[in-house]
This record gives sequence, C-alpha cells and structure tokens, in this order.
Amino acid sequence: MRGIILVLCWVLTILACNMEAGDTPPSPTATPQDALPTWEVDAATLAACQPRTDWVVYTVQRRDSLTTIANAIGSTVDELAEGNCLQNRNRIITGQTLLVPRLPGDNAAPTTCDTTLYDPQLAINTVQITPTLNFANACYVLAADVPVVISWDEADASTVEVTFYRYSQQLSRPDVIGVDNTPADGFFIRWIPPPEMPPSIIYAIASGGNREPDPVGVVIGQ
Repeated sequence: MRGIILVLCWVLTILACNMEAGDTPPSPTATPQDALPTWEVDAATLAACQPRTDWVVYTVQRRDSLTTIANAIGSTVDELAEGNCLQNRNRIITGQTLLVPRLPGDNAAPTTCDTTLYDPQLAINTVQITPTLNFANACYVLAADVPVVISWDEADASTVEVTFYRYSQQLSRPDVIGVDNTPADGFFIRWIPPPEMPPSIIYAIASGGNREPDPVGVVIGQ
C-alpha cells in the first residue's frame, strides 16, 4: 500500500512540473499598420497628366480649399484635381492659379424657373440643395450630372419619412427622386440632375409630421 502511495505521489509531481514548465506562448509579432490613405498622385501618373486647355484661370483666395471652390462652381474635387494635374489635392495656397471649368458667379441668377408652380417668397421651411451653381429667389441652378444632396432640416419630431419629388409642366405626374425614412440623421437624399432638365420644382411630402417643405425651383445651368 505504501508503495502505491509513493508511485501516485511521483506521478502527480511529474504532472505538476509539466504544467508549470509548459511551452511559453510566443509573443505576438508586431505587424506594420496599413498605410494611411494619401491624396498624392504617383510620379508616373503625374507625368502623363495633361492640364485642361479649355478651362479658365482662377486665383486661389484666402481660406479657399479645393472643396469650397468645387462647390462654388458646381464641380467636384476629383474633376479639379485631375484637370490641374495636382500632385496633392489638399495642398493649395493663396495666390495659386488653378484651371476651372467656370468662374464663381459666371452663372447669372436664374430667370427661367416656373414661378407659377411655387412661391419664391416662401424662402423659409424649404428643401435645400448643395452644391449649386447659383441660388436666388428660392430657385437653384444645378450642374447636370453632378450629384447633389437635397435635404429638409425643419421636420418635427413626429416625422417618420420624407419623400422628395421633382415636377415640371413636361411631366404628366411628379417623379419620386428619393425617400428617406431614417430621421436620426435628418432627412436628405442624394440625386443626380439629368442633362437638359426643363425648369422644375423640387418638393417633399412628410409622413407623420405636421409640417411640409415648401417647393423650390431648379434649373440646369449652362
């Protein structure tokens, strides 16, 4: 009996030693982080780039950025960066000259919006559109094929859905151009104005709320 007990003690001692002296797990190997995204164009692409020759010259003003310039003229950051062969689209300086498809303010205030379809005096509680070429009398001048955001910020807490429409006299009935049913982040849609769009109005109908956005006019700028 005593021999059996000694054998058991010996086995338990060996097991305990093996558990304590087990292989130490390897330390995690540090891996390099993914490179941060860069807005710089590689040298080969830059060398092959040809600046636009059919655009006009714009002088960068204080506090300008490529985004603010693009919004002011109804363009995009990508279009301006490519048209100017910019190596870094985040690095422009006051006094620098850029080529742009049009200058800010080149598009006169619209005169062809059909004001029989909306009241320009109702400038409050209206839908809003960005970016635009110009805005006057609740009428937006938009660039064809340039995405815009159409929003309505005056919805009350009970509004659960907003449907946005476009209507013109050439349409037999309004076109639904988007629906937003996520009130947590405000009501807005993204829309691409079609080329050769006739003077139209944009309006919205809210579900569940007690306020409706007033219509605004839209035309395609030249």
